[in-house]
Amino acid sequence: MNKLRIHLCAGLMLAPFAALAGEPCQIQLDQPHLDYGTLQLPPGATMDRFSQAHALEPRYVRLRVFCGQPAPLAMVLAGASQDGQLKFATSGHVRLQLQDASVDGLPVALASQNTTSPAQQTLEVRPGQRILPFRAGIPVEGSDWSMSLKIMPSLPLGELRSRDQTPVEATLTLQLADQ
Repeated sequence: MNKLRIHLCAGLMLAPFAALAGEPCQIQLDQPHLDYGTLQLPPGATMDRFSQAHALEPRYVRLRVFCGQPAPLAMVLAGASQDGQLKFATSGHVRLQLQDASVDGLPVALASQNTTSPAQQTLEVRPGQRILPFRAGIPVEGSDWSMSLKIMPSLPLGELRSRDQTPVEATLTLQLADQ
């Protein structure tokens, strides 16, 4: 029986601007580590389809940034990138979506500084993007920024063929950043 152990984790780093401001901001995740456990080839998988992507069940992590006093808010997502997406295992990837964002209890839209797209309620994000909260087209300052991070990993079927239980992982680092 072919098995593969999948481990997906999110790392954290503190804000460089927070230390300068004298009021540290912190990032909290309700689940800093996601473990997909042991996976097997899906029923009916055939040898000629091993390059076909196999999507794993999406998982949600609640993310919260809180500061001692209101401050400009910006976050950078960092991680190994492959074809513009977070790299997972040898040739898999992880799609990431931020949604349900609020600052100080009020809903906000999200936008990346790296694109010209308008702020959105649900934002597909990639490593290297700087994300900001917006309300009425203006970047928002605040002390409590929360949102959900939807994590959607995908692996080629061929990576599930391993006879050994082999841990594979993706690491996503969330950093607060200067605006």
